Amino acid sequence: QERQPRSRLSSAVGDGYSAVDLGVCRDWETTEVVTSMALPQTVDEKLDAADALKETGNEFFRQQEYVKACQHYTRIFAYVNGLDTEEMQDKIPGLDSRAFGGSEKLTQEQKERVRQLKLSANANLSMAFLKREKFAKAQKYAGRALDLDPAHVKSLFRRGQASLALGDLDAAKEDFDSVAELDPGNKALPRERKKLQQRFKEHRKREQATYRNLFAQQDAADETGVQASEAEQAKDLDAGAMDQTTAEDEEQQGASEQKMGAA
Repeated sequence: QERQPRSRLSSAVGDGYSAVDLGVCRDWETTEVVTSMALPQTVDEKLDAADALKETGNEFFRQQEYVKACQHYTRIFAYVNGLDTEEMQDKIPGLDSRAFGGSEKLTQEQKERVRQLKLSANANLSMAFLKREKFAKAQKYAGRALDLDPAHVKSLFRRGQASLALGDLDAAKEDFDSVAELDPGNKALPRERKKLQQRFKEHRKREQATYRNLFAQQDAADETGVQASEAEQAKDLDAGAMDQTTAEDEEQQGASEQKMGAA
């Protein structure tokens, strides 16, 4: 089967997602994305295909096949990105809608389906990458989900978990606080907050140890400086005493010579 031009791939991706995003799973050959998929033609067909990918991804996730789940969640973008040409034209004035595969105008219902599919794909990718302990990617996709819905509790929670794993404690606290505000009865939150408190405690201990070492080094340097100053002062005193002794000896010698001359 003949490989399609790269522009087809860019059109399928669209909306700020690159071929790298489509290839987030190592064993998926991104250059075959378009040619390996018979892309549906109408908006509803594309949305139905994206829904099917989401359901298959969810099934792989339930089976703990997280790489395959990522593959299916990621391929959703090839179907839904660029469908809402009105949104794209708002972002890029003068954009030709044909650059995104056609000019079919979406209904409000279709627009909402597109938004929900993007939200689900990003949120589910974040969840799958957490399972795979790829925390930077989990943080990134949760952030993209929150761009679509800032009050999406699951994405706030997952981004908080990813930030905690990455050591970004302040960011984790901010997200967990938002979860507590939006979903006070969240049963998983106390456990994560306890982990966060422990990490803050460990961080404070390390800071205190660092400051103690700095102060100890400064005290040692000050003590060394004092000792050096005292040694220098003692040296000066010794030199002064020696000069005084020499002067007294010379004076006594002069007096003796005078007596001898008088005799």
